[in-house]
Amino acid sequence: MRCFIAIDMPENVKLKIAEIQEKIKTQLSRACIFKFVEPQNLHLTLKFIGETQQVEALKQALLECKQKFTELSIKKFQAHIAGFGVFPDMKFIRVLWFGLEPEQQFEQLHRIIENCTARHGFKKENRFKAHVTLARVKVVKDKTKLIKIVADLAKTNATNAISFEVNKIKLKQSTLTRHGPIYTDIFEIELE
Repeated sequence: MRCFIAIDMPENVKLKIAEIQEKIKTQLSRACIFKFVEPQNLHLTLKFIGETQQVEALKQALLECKQKFTELSIKKFQAHIAGFGVFPDMKFIRVLWFGLEPEQQFEQLHRIIENCTARHGFKKENRFKAHVTLARVKVVKDKTKLIKIVADLAKTNATNAISFEVNKIKLKQSTLTRHGPIYTDIFEIELE
C-alpha cells in the first residue's frame, strides 16, 4: 500500500485554487506541457511514506503524535496560502506550488511526525517545505516565458486571502491509476 501523511485542503480552498488554475491554464500552455493537480487531491504532505504494509505502525505513530501535540499544547490553528514557488529551482522547473503559512507551525508538525514515525522504523526525511502542489511540468516549450509566468505569479497577492483552519492530520492511501492518483483516508487524528 502506498501511503502518506497529510493535511487536506478544505473544499472552499480547493475551489479557490481551481479558479486560479483555470486563470493560468492558457498562460502555462504557451510555455510548457503540464498537469494540474486535481482539486480533490490538493493537500499538504507532512510525510511521504511510500510502499508499506506497516499501516498499524503508522496509526500508532500518529497516536503518539497526537499525545506529543497535547504535551506541547499544539492546537488547531489558522493557516493561509502565501507565495508561489517552484521545485527544484528556476533553472529546472518541474513543480509549481503555493506556499503555506505559518511556516513554523507546519515545520513543527513535520518534525514531530518525523520523530514519531522514525521510532516505528520509518525513514526520516528532513527536507520540508510547507506547500500545496499546483501543477507538475512535463515538458518545457519556452523556458523564458515559463520563468516570466512564475515570476508574475510570485508577485501577485491574490492567494493571501485564502485561509483555512488546520484541525486534522490524515494517513492517506494513494492508488496510482492511468487517470491520476486516487487518495483514500485510512486514519486521522484531530488537533484540539
